[in-house]
Amino acid sequence: MWAVQLYALSEGSAEVINVTVVSPVMPAVAVRQPVVPMDLEALPWSTTVTGRSAPVWCSGLRL
Repeated sequence: MWAVQLYALSEGSAEVINVTVVSPVMPAVAVRQPVVPMDLEALPWSTTVTGRSAPVWCSGLRL
């Protein structure tokens, strides 16, 4: 599994999301290369230490 940072742009806003890519080999992704997440799945995540929670994103990538 590999971690990739993707950014989503819309009119007037942008967001960076960390996506775990499930693949036996590292994805050959260049900076600013358009990609399409495939089978994107949001998994709930929380920590009892700080009480924080957020979705964790898991996907394959189509280059």
